[in-house]
Amino acid sequence: MKTKASCVAVCHAMLSHDKGMNSAFFLSIVTMDEIWMPMFNPETKWKSAQWTHTDSLPPKKFRVTVSAEKMMVAMFWDSEGMILTHCIPKSTTMMGET
Repeated sequence: MKTKASCVAVCHAMLSHDKGMNSAFFLSIVTMDEIWMPMFNPETKWKSAQWTHTDSLPPKKFRVTVSAEKMMVAMFWDSEGMILTHCIPKSTTMMGET
């Protein structure tokens, strides 16, 4: 189990390592995170606008609901910004080695 003291010790070790490399250590780090994104792309008001005759009723608009379908998106970035965004195919298992 990680304690606050062990996290502080690791941070101090990384900072001292970086000091000896003129900030090259932190510039070389790439990190990753993943997020579940709903597969939902609503039409904007502007895109759904339609010309109608003054005597006619406006078109009926249905309420847009968020899809239950989701997609896992993995994002990778470094000190300069985003490197890669990758959509993970459905039913793919991601297991990291410990």
